Amino acid sequence: MIKEKIKNCLEENIALWQLETNSLPKINFDQYTYETSNLYVGKPDTEGRIQWHYAPANRVLDFSKLEMEYHVALPQDLKDYYNAYFFLELNGFIDDECISFEPLDQIDDVLENLEFFISGEEDEKFGTTDFIILGTYGHKYPFGISKTGNGQVVAIMEEDKEYVLAKSLCELFARLKIANPRLGWYSVLTSMEQKQDNSDSFIGGKPRISANIPLPVCKVCGEPLTFFFQLAFPKGHIWEGKSLAFFFCTSTYYKHDAQEWFPPRLLANDKADVPIEALDSDSYQTLFRVYFFDTKDGVLRQDYHEKVMYQRIDWKAGRRRDKKVPIILAGEPIWMDSFQRECPKSCGGKNLELVLQIADYFNFEKYPDAPPEIRRSFQPRKENNYTLFCDFNRIFLWGIDDKEKPVFGINVQSDM
Repeated sequence: MIKEKIKNCLEENIALWQLETNSLPKINFDQYTYETSNLYVGKPDTEGRIQWHYAPANRVLDFSKLEMEYHVALPQDLKDYYNAYFFLELNGFIDDECISFEPLDQIDDVLENLEFFISGEEDEKFGTTDFIILGTYGHKYPFGISKTGNGQVVAIMEEDKEYVLAKSLCELFARLKIANPRLGWYSVLTSMEQKQDNSDSFIGGKPRISANIPLPVCKVCGEPLTFFFQLAFPKGHIWEGKSLAFFFCTSTYYKHDAQEWFPPRLLANDKADVPIEALDSDSYQTLFRVYFFDTKDGVLRQDYHEKVMYQRIDWKAGRRRDKKVPIILAGEPIWMDSFQRECPKSCGGKNLELVLQIADYFNFEKYPDAPPEIRRSFQPRKENNYTLFCDFNRIFLWGIDDKEKPVFGINVQSDM
């Protein structure tokens, strides 16, 4: 029974890719697996990705010796899973959360891997010894089957708490909603002079915002906010035709108290609804400001003296999760390792969606005549750049899916 359900999921995955990209599923090219696996189709494309196709497993594994040696009884649907099909990637959703299976290929030594988990050795990546890992849940948490349990599929959450995903592996595949990671747009930066460019998406320089929008000041210290970037939402985005401009206070460290370095933290409860007034821009956006407007209304604001060095932004649509990309529009959040997901489900009864995320360790180069950022020690930074909400942080901007009057909230994460 489980073999049929797995095949249905793999076929749905192919149909999804053909509908969206007119191709078979693609993954990043790897020379070693390319030379040893029979699942690849064709050659890598210009982006270093290659098509693949699933195949029936051409061997039948005998688990009896392993079960006898370690006195365990593996669930039958787990054994059937390993003997069903080879595949290189399978993503979907369970309980509205992304789930990703580890590849299962003929080059994998399944029995050796199973013995590793059953023997009680600690996994280097997840640190768990209690269950057989099959993949990741929520882009972060390992999921699999307990080696001592009753065949339930569980995810190991924060503080090693178990969250039951399904009563069995067969049930998991029956409930799995096949989907690729959400479409995102990845920034490609090009340094140039702003006067030589007319892009509506860019970092630094002078903002191109509506003439009636006032240049903002910090509500904590009263200093003018620094313009950091502006994004025109690309074709296919729900806010196509709209733009967003982002300002931030570069006087944060030495003119704000420590509790005023960040905006109020959004609740981490997935099921929570944040009152709309909690994210009111006049009270919530104290040390930063987000302006949302029709792109066609933007004009170059000559009354602003630029501080951050200008870089043009071009957008490239995709579904990969690359934490090094400076700015990603939409897509899937890439959480920092020491954090769980941190976003309420809704605000004022409307869904909160990921608007953008900014990479940790990405700082904004400044012009030589721009004032330096002052450190916590009250000494100027030696680096010729500005940080956004302090060093080494990953920033997530959320917004309700309202095309006319969205409200915005921010999460800041750091592994430091």
